[in-house]
Amino acid sequence: MKQFNKNHLLLIILGLLLLSPELFASTGLAFETGMDKFLGFFTGKFVFILSALAIIVSVGMFAFNHDAMGGVLKGFIGLLFVLGIMGNIINLLNMFGLTNTGILI
Repeated sequence: MKQFNKNHLLLIILGLLLLSPELFASTGLAFETGMDKFLGFFTGKFVFILSALAIIVSVGMFAFNHDAMGGVLKGFIGLLFVLGIMGNIINLLNMFGLTNTGILI
């Protein structure tokens, strides 16, 4: 049988601290206001216009110049298209009323 050592005691104390109800009963975490500002930036008009422009430019480049592009440029334009969709997804979900359904998780 293994001996009970300091690592086991430390693990038990850490587990008890993480499961304590006082830890989760706070009114808010310290970084919530910063995260709200960050999320507000990504749901604003600037990001919506920028991501829509990224989608339009990348689709246009794929449609009209697909054969003349190299592999790195195709990858960059594909990344631009994906970033445009990622910037627009929150606004599109807001438009269809699907933001509080857990679909972003």
